[in-house]
Amino acid sequence: MTIHREGYRTIFLTAVVFVLINLANHFFIAPHTQVLAWILFAFTLSVLLFIISFFRVPARNMLTDAHAITSPCDGKVVAIEEITDEGVFKDKCIKMRVFLRPGNVHM
Repeated sequence: MTIHREGYRTIFLTAVVFVLINLANHFFIAPHTQVLAWILFAFTLSVLLFIISFFRVPARNMLTDAHAITSPCDGKVVAIEEITDEGVFKDKCIKMRVFLRPGNVHM
């Protein structure tokens, strides 16, 4: 598993904000109340880990069956329909709708 190249900037900025918030937390909040400091640390850490996991690119095994329909992303396939596209293809095509949760790979 790797990180998508478009995610490096967002991950870097999130990590900088994580460090700044937790430095302020250490110097201003932790001396007064340890519980609130730990809650803030846990919350910011979970946000950082979520951002990192959002940009992950897992290894995939592609099917080579010519008659198989492969979903373009993770998630739940909620509809597969045959439509007549008048925009790009100008022909009949198959439309696949996929519901993605925030934790699914959006690639």
